[in-house]
Amino acid sequence: MVAAADQAAADAKTAAKAAQDLASSVDGAIKAGAPVWEYYYTITQSLPVSVALSGLRLSAPAAKAKVGDLVFIHPAGRPTVGALTLGFIFVQSTGFVNVDGVIDVNCVLPPISAVGTLSVPLRLRGFRPAA
Repeated sequence: MVAAADQAAADAKTAAKAAQDLASSVDGAIKAGAPVWEYYYTITQSLPVSVALSGLRLSAPAAKAKVGDLVFIHPAGRPTVGALTLGFIFVQSTGFVNVDGVIDVNCVLPPISAVGTLSVPLRLRGFRPAA
């Protein structure tokens, strides 16, 4: 029983070190401030009348994206519902590239009450941790 507890403690220490190394690598890439790629996409989603948060999985081709790249998603323009231009929708997310050439991240659209199709232009920036 003591051996199992010692092994669990050693495994936890190893996992904590790996998480710390990943955080340091990501922090270094962000502080370097030089994105290695940038893509623009527009997401669209049909909207019934709703007040709930809406999850969205964005999977898109990105030829320059490599496994381990950190992805930041930001608005790239003003969103629209049909012909109506909205003032602002806060859409921000981060994620990692799990397969070369493909961005696959989750983001959340804020609560919206509308009928129609929401279009949100997004800018995706990729940062590569130092090797």
